[in-house]
Amino acid sequence: MWHHKQQTLFTGKYNVLDITAGYRYLWKMKRLPELGDVLFLDKREEVKPDIVADNEHLPIKDNCFKYVVYDPPHMIRDIGTFYKTHFGNRFWAFESKNEMLKNFANVNREAYRVAENMIFKWSEIKKRGLTLDEVLKLLDLWEIVKIDKKKNLGYTKNPVYYVWLRRKGKDG
Repeated sequence: MWHHKQQTLFTGKYNVLDITAGYRYLWKMKRLPELGDVLFLDKREEVKPDIVADNEHLPIKDNCFKYVVYDPPHMIRDIGTFYKTHFGNRFWAFESKNEMLKNFANVNREAYRVAENMIFKWSEIKKRGLTLDEVLKLLDLWEIVKIDKKKNLGYTKNPVYYVWLRRKGKDG
């Protein structure tokens, strides 16, 4: 496991950088096609990523990856009940709408810097999150290639969107 405080930056054999690795749900459930070797990054050491780092400040050299996978929390935490649920015990949520918007802005910039394409996963959570349209406006450095709508295999009945994005203004 590599910590962001170390000076070495990853390059080389990996095709995909998953910047919200978590418990690797997308990969275990085979929700994405085979894209090549994946490097897992997460700020939580307990999920055992390859790199422990914040996805808002990636310790990665420019243009190293073909894909960045971004599966952020889809909701803002409800202080009273969130961590009392099975979902809340397993995953995390943004503390506020401002924290969510800041993360999207920083990831938008950082993912653009390190990868040609981004695969963005989103599910709309009523009253505690943003709509897909609101989020896509925040990812303004990217053009939409396609949007795959799939059945949610998790804790809600809300559909899941896999948005395939390509960098604007760079050859990608």
